[in-house]
Amino acid sequence: MKKIYLLMFLSMCSLKFNAQTYSSVGLTLGGYEYDTIVANQDTLKFIFSGLNANAFGQAKLRITYAGDFGDNSEFLNAYLPDWSAIPGQTSPNSQGNDCNTQIDSLFFDASLINSFAPSDTFYLVTSYAVDVFCDEQRVRVELIYDYCVFGNPTYASFTIPNANTCSLFEPQTLIGVPSGGTFVGSGINGNVFNPENLVPGSYFITYTATDTIGCTTSKTKSIKVGSAPNSITELVCNGSSQLVSFSGNHVFSENLEFDAILDTANNYTFAPILNSPTTYYYANYFEPAYFMIDTIIALDSMIVDHNNTSGDDRGGILISDTNVFVVGDNGVSRFNLDLQNETYLNINNDAMFNDLTTRQIYSFSNSTNVFPSENMSDNFTASKIIELDANLLPTGNEVSLSQNVTIGYANNNQALLLSGFSEIIFSDVNNDFYKLKIITGELTLLGQHSAVDPYYSENWMSWGVLGFDGIDYHAFYRKDNSSIIDYNFETQTETLIDGVNDWNDLASFTVNEQTNRLYFHYENSTTTFGGNNETLGYTTISDSLEFLNGVITCPAKIEYTFNTINLGLDTTICDSTETFIIEAGFGFESYTWNGVNNNWNIFPVNTTSLITLVVVDEVNCNLTDTILVTFDPCDVSIQENASFSISIYPNPTNGNVVISLPTSDEGNLSVYDAQGKLVSTFNVIKSGDEVNLSAFAPGVYTFKININDKLHIERIIKN
Repeated sequence: MKKIYLLMFLSMCSLKFNAQTYSSVGLTLGGYEYDTIVANQDTLKFIFSGLNANAFGQAKLRITYAGDFGDNSEFLNAYLPDWSAIPGQTSPNSQGNDCNTQIDSLFFDASLINSFAPSDTFYLVTSYAVDVFCDEQRVRVELIYDYCVFGNPTYASFTIPNANTCSLFEPQTLIGVPSGGTFVGSGINGNVFNPENLVPGSYFITYTATDTIGCTTSKTKSIKVGSAPNSITELVCNGSSQLVSFSGNHVFSENLEFDAILDTANNYTFAPILNSPTTYYYANYFEPAYFMIDTIIALDSMIVDHNNTSGDDRGGILISDTNVFVVGDNGVSRFNLDLQNETYLNINNDAMFNDLTTRQIYSFSNSTNVFPSENMSDNFTASKIIELDANLLPTGNEVSLSQNVTIGYANNNQALLLSGFSEIIFSDVNNDFYKLKIITGELTLLGQHSAVDPYYSENWMSWGVLGFDGIDYHAFYRKDNSSIIDYNFETQTETLIDGVNDWNDLASFTVNEQTNRLYFHYENSTTTFGGNNETLGYTTISDSLEFLNGVITCPAKIEYTFNTINLGLDTTICDSTETFIIEAGFGFESYTWNGVNNNWNIFPVNTTSLITLVVVDEVNCNLTDTILVTFDPCDVSIQENASFSISIYPNPTNGNVVISLPTSDEGNLSVYDAQGKLVSTFNVIKSGDEVNLSAFAPGVYTFKININDKLHIERIIKN
């Protein structure tokens, strides 16, 4: 009997060794899986028995909970046995419903478990807003993490030479520790990451390796493939100059490294294209942009009411290449730039903003890809920004912030966000202002600016526009109980720029520099523009914009090619009875031989002639080549050599033929079909070489052998 128990024990341990995963439901002090919520800010306690040492990686606390959790202010915070906080908090019900059961997970560094006793207590605390009125008000937790039963593992890790790369850049070799592991992820082949053909975005690579004591661990890192403009490939005429033109500034270079920059402009004319292919590179060129609003004018204005779709406004206005968006309590109203074609978007996101250079829309987000919503009544820790599409949904492209920032009501005051050209400025909950470079995610602290006092919106912040005068940054925003002003962040001085005195409760606006329009929204009506319930409108601004030395994005290729026509080398024919056929190839729009447009792709010659061919290709380019064909009886020795020393046999054939040449001579061979199409070439042939015709269709083929600029022609029949 003892042997049986021992075998059972060993079997269980073997399974545990293989799994290397701890998974257990916490029990209350009374031994139950669920603990009941009895008050707001209630503390719930759970014990996990048999906590294993040598924990590593990321631990997950999986929380199943029901109760008053329908709003952003209603959540659970979790704490480790030493009362250190587990990052994050549970999310409200996605439908805004109370009392429903839901599941959420919080994550922390698993190695912290190694310092705990096997039966230490974990804590969950309800927020102050969680009331007690649901039929079920209870919480269950499960702890899951990996561990090494053999000892302290050598954690898997790897290095990425460049975590920010481009699709045109060279592949990168990844080095993993411990060695011998496996890389998994998009663009991975063995231990090489190749960004070619990957769309812009962040890609996660996981390295899994087993160390010398048998512990298997994994490490995941991300690598970002940056955005680039579209590649350009064009068929052009030889010797033509090529113009490229864009709506915004780009930088043009002769090489991929951009250390041979040609120009920075919205258009460029390349020098005549003399080689095929000729390759250049270009990239989008952003920030800093000199942009200043000079004045706002009630001219060429228009308004619409957006109450029927978005409901009551609450702040938030955005612009794209084709649309303007306004955020309300019921969702988002989307119009075209002329305020027509109204569309409802079921979007609840209170942290969206613009890059005015590209008119691309982004949103702040946290590490779990959650967007701030519900009027941002609570603070929100943002760790990245996520690109949004025309329906305000994530595109998959995201940029990590250089540090986390907590946004929300700044000391219970209105915050401010200024959309700019490739960068924005915004204030956090401490009323500190930050400059954010959108392309890189780099944050720069600008300090506190108590003089900045935005007009109150029905949300956590007001939206304005960022300016730059070449030296100082400026905030164009609606000041509390005032008009729209220009605030200089460096001198901390204000200038009134507004030519409109009646703005009602306007708190947010943006600009479209291309059309010199200021887009705004306010509630009800004004004497200047009118309105009804929730008013969205635009009016005219005068402004100044100039792109200065700035950021270069990932490059794209500009490649020019051109067609050529080649009739071959000047040729001497020793047999005066021979007819020489000049082949010009297929696919051209027209063929003109010595001034006669007969549209033949072959041309027969039986007397000494200088032949000039002009063809027109598919892009209407004229291609020209000339060949001199000489009929010369040749001297007797050469004629004999050409006539008797060169032979091709057997003829007819159903397979190979043998080339017989003068002993010491070498030449080249071209084989043509009955229509004059070149079907095979041999740059170097010598006596005794064989040509395999097995794959050729039956018919007559012309063999042209050129030796020492003398041409021998022979017809071969393939059975």
